[in-house]
Amino acid sequence: LGWDRRHQLVFNLGVNVPLEGKPFSTKWLKTGWAANLLSQALSGLPYSPTTSTEGDIVGQEFSKNSPWNYTTDLNVSRSFNLSGLKWKAIVEIRNLFNAKNVLGWDRNQNTIDTYLDGKPGYVNDATRPNYGQNPKSGANPDAWDIPRLIRAGLAVEF
Repeated sequence: LGWDRRHQLVFNLGVNVPLEGKPFSTKWLKTGWAANLLSQALSGLPYSPTTSTEGDIVGQEFSKNSPWNYTTDLNVSRSFNLSGLKWKAIVEIRNLFNAKNVLGWDRNQNTIDTYLDGKPGYVNDATRPNYGQNPKSGANPDAWDIPRLIRAGLAVEF
């Protein structure tokens, strides 16, 4: 079936050093840090190959697998106390290595078909500008997972 992912390798490493020492002392600067690294390798999902004419199925349904997906996420935070409250500066990086991963496929003519004639990331509709056979075509952004995303924030506990 389309959701049958055969392999999933996950590596998760977390480190937390509690905050200690007086503000701006050597001990204080070395503590209060936390980091988490999550890396995943996921085997491809099954899909049904289609042709560029009318989306006809070629061969057996769900007879091919999409490529493996690789992603690594990193979260780093620094705790500190200010005005009697515990603060935390946070940086999150999703898809750290900016891997280009295919999200999925769909034979429904109203949605994406990420594998049109073996070319990932196109809409299976000849009237669309990002259709694989159009000389001005471009990849459908809905077919791909997010590129590298960096977020920063500030949290407070009270």
